[in-house]
Amino acid sequence: MKVSYFCSPDAHPQDNLSELVDTFKSKIVNDGFDEPADGVTKTSRVGVMQYGELKNDVDRIVNIVYDINKYNFGFDLYQPNNFTTMLYNEYDSYYKGEYSWHGDGVLKEQYDIKLTALLNCSDTEYEGGEFKLFINGDWPIPEFNKPGSLLVFPSWIQHKVTPVTSGIRKSMALFFTGPNLR
Repeated sequence: MKVSYFCSPDAHPQDNLSELVDTFKSKIVNDGFDEPADGVTKTSRVGVMQYGELKNDVDRIVNIVYDINKYNFGFDLYQPNNFTTMLYNEYDSYYKGEYSWHGDGVLKEQYDIKLTALLNCSDTEYEGGEFKLFINGDWPIPEFNKPGSLLVFPSWIQHKVTPVTSGIRKSMALFFTGPNLR
């Protein structure tokens, strides 16, 4: 049976998250606010990073995603390369950080984004910022609130982050691509 998502609650050690966040911040090549699709609200700071700069720090996560894919989704995935884009997001309560309903995709004919992998990198407490998938209605994923948890799902499933009401919610996003489905 195929699943709609998979959450690994202990994918990254919690006691190492501050160090990982510092590493992410030191490797950002483009920093600012994202420009989402028309009609989508996104109020988070976004840092763009390259996989090659962080390979040693995220290889364990990448390997977990490949295992999750193998046993749960079965997509034909390309290997990330040194220039594969990764995103670091901070949803700050100061901005009421949120990301309304959207799907992840590309405007390319040669490949599709198959899986979205999110790592909860929060190294301080926050409130709000609940992650939801749209699976026959709002589907909260409470296990993803745990720092160090990894959430993997097919990228076309609509998803959102509710407004953060206190603190800063931090996450890393890595998109796994493969041959176009058309």
